[in-house]
Amino acid sequence: SGRAENLEPAFRSLSEYFLDDQRDTSIKNLAHHLRLDAINLHQILEEIGMDGGKVPDDMRLELDLLHAIRLALIMRIFILSAQLPRLATRNDMSHDQVMARALALDIPEVLSFIREAFPHDQVQESESRFDERASYRPHSIDDYGRLETEILAPMEAAYDFVREIGTGISHHMGAFG
Repeated sequence: SGRAENLEPAFRSLSEYFLDDQRDTSIKNLAHHLRLDAINLHQILEEIGMDGGKVPDDMRLELDLLHAIRLALIMRIFILSAQLPRLATRNDMSHDQVMARALALDIPEVLSFIREAFPHDQVQESESRFDERASYRPHSIDDYGRLETEILAPMEAAYDFVREIGTGISHHMGAFG
């Protein structure tokens, strides 16, 4: 919408990354097959005199809400991932590979790699050697502490919520094990 100008570089990065990504085609095809199956199921149930389930009940609305929240959190993870600093290939992992893992929601691996590449603890120790702090903040993440607090920690929290919501949905549906 253009309201979050500070996120425009992240949105641009994500848009460019998704131009070559073919997963959306497979997902759309799956959605069409599931939709056809649902139409057939509703029709069969109505033909044998059962409720076709076309009108969602309160539980369905709660599940839809949980799915919407989970999708919003996944979108937040993607936006945070697009704000990760570019880095040179390190340990056979390029920036594009880090992004691919983030977009595949392999967040623990991404966090581990980025935290190893940009160690927050070492920076805090070295800052104490200087008498004056910078009085300005550039638009990008300018130190490892800000990288941790503004990108990595929120990404980790969002990922944890995504997993908790997924577990809650599974339990609601009776999918254990």
